[in-house]
Amino acid sequence: MGEVRIVLSIAALLALFFLSPHALQTKAFSTYFQLGIIISLSTIVGIIVLVLKHRGWGASIRSTIGYIVFDPPSVFAALTLTVYLVCAGLNLAVFWLVLLLAGLLTTIGREGRQTKETPFQRLSRADRKPGFLSEQFLFPVATAFSCAAIFAIALSGAEVGYRSVFWILLIATTARLVGYSASDMSPATEGLTENLRRRYSRPRLMYFLLLVLEGGSLLFLLTSLRSNGAPPLPSLYEYKETFLAIYQPDSWYNFVTSSLGIEEYFAAFSAIMFNVSLLSYVVQFSGLPVLVGKDDPFKITDSDFIALAEYAIQSDHYTEAEKYLGAVQIHTNASRETELRLWLARGDVESAARAAQECRELCQQKTDSSSVFRQMMREVRKQLTSRHTENQVLKWAVANGVSDEELAHALIGFTPGSSGLNFVKDALVALGFFKTNPTTSNSQELETQLHIELEGICRDYPLCAFVVLKLGLPEFKNDELHAKVFNNLMKRSYSILGEAILAVFSYNEDVLETLKTLSERYGTLINAKDVDADELLGPLPYFLNLIHHIERPVKGQEKEFAVADVDQVLAIWNNVNGSARNDRELVATIRHIRKRLRRVKRRLS
Repeated sequence: MGEVRIVLSIAALLALFFLSPHALQTKAFSTYFQLGIIISLSTIVGIIVLVLKHRGWGASIRSTIGYIVFDPPSVFAALTLTVYLVCAGLNLAVFWLVLLLAGLLTTIGREGRQTKETPFQRLSRADRKPGFLSEQFLFPVATAFSCAAIFAIALSGAEVGYRSVFWILLIATTARLVGYSASDMSPATEGLTENLRRRYSRPRLMYFLLLVLEGGSLLFLLTSLRSNGAPPLPSLYEYKETFLAIYQPDSWYNFVTSSLGIEEYFAAFSAIMFNVSLLSYVVQFSGLPVLVGKDDPFKITDSDFIALAEYAIQSDHYTEAEKYLGAVQIHTNASRETELRLWLARGDVESAARAAQECRELCQQKTDSSSVFRQMMREVRKQLTSRHTENQVLKWAVANGVSDEELAHALIGFTPGSSGLNFVKDALVALGFFKTNPTTSNSQELETQLHIELEGICRDYPLCAFVVLKLGLPEFKNDELHAKVFNNLMKRSYSILGEAILAVFSYNEDVLETLKTLSERYGTLINAKDVDADELLGPLPYFLNLIHHIERPVKGQEKEFAVADVDQVLAIWNNVNGSARNDRELVATIRHIRKRLRRVKRRLS
């Protein structure tokens, strides 16, 4: 139903626009495209920043420019990518409202899911059926629909600025056709054929439908402009003349030799770009690349099957996703991760655990219960899984002997949407310590039940009990139980993750000394070969939390910290080298910790 809502909304907006007074139309038109240009430019800038952030070409603009200028292949990649982004930007400026409607309206009816979807994820959900509203088909369909709407409005004889609308749509169509060629040539983007392979199980057919849409819109726009872009509507003879003009040799000769105006040149250029796309399709469809020893461009590869499965999972088509994953010939880390996401989306935790274990085996990483649990929880938090799935993963962890600190770490990121007593209750239900969900509305009775359960688990999971108590404050405050839990904590020895959690939740005046001690341990740990990258990621949020305590001390516990002490901690982190782990998130977080410490040092100075 998402596509129907989008189409009906666009139809209503077009009708409102064309039926409004002419003066209001001009103002609305101008405002719409001004907003479109701002949105388009900000999107392109955002993409460039994203590339720099992920070190696509360099760590900074200075190194990026140097890299491009002195590396010839990168010059070509940069130029073709720029052309592609400009073409996409022009279409975004024209059709930004389509993206907005697709992003906002498709949130309806998504009950039971966490609201972590981006507009583009919501867009991909709306696109799945019938498939015409995907990344490649969204703008062509919007153009074709706009042409059909204008045709219908013109039949009514309404007096509007048809020629301006036709030129805007023609510019957007030509930009897309140029973008298709640029994406095929650029090593920095997916080619059109590759893009279609990764989204549709019949890429040949979808390529043909795309050309039909583009060709039909182009024919309508060029014919309408040749007839001065105003009613009466062009006749079938005029459409025939335009169609023949695109392919007659005399027309190309006249285009090259005649002194044409800029409008005629642009119209001819749009026809040329369509022919380039059509020729590319014919060459690929004919099998010519195979004859010269290249792979069939339309043959779906293992990586394409994985991408198809990803899109199917996003659209809740789990059987289809399973079929695509079953077609993968050689399983890799990427295919096993996709399989893990599929089983988590289905709520099958046992199968998800097996997929996570196989994924870690392929990466030659630890496959114990704690490591598998970490991988599953990371996917649960990244994906749009239900709270029920998250609870099932936590129960699996308890049943499979996952360590106390790993469970406590997971509980800190647990988001049941409640606080106080209800948070404590939801956390214990998620862990499976409550066999049945307490339904009492009496807060005293509920607190008594929670007290009994926490006393029971504090022997085996004292850190979990401690975290639950702390997160249940201020409503759930029980000094006797807190003392009992803390005593059990002191009898245990924990890994650096457990100690970091304790340091954050039991705030003391020696926070800088604690940070220094933990930092030294972490510096030793990062060089240990038997420690995986995901184990190293766990404690980092708590280091940032301790730094936050130094920057903004708790009210009533303010203390002046010595610059020399902060300098010692910074020196430790300057020697922490995470690049050898080949994990972007790890490297980026360590870099952020150094940045925060330098900021603290400057403030104290």
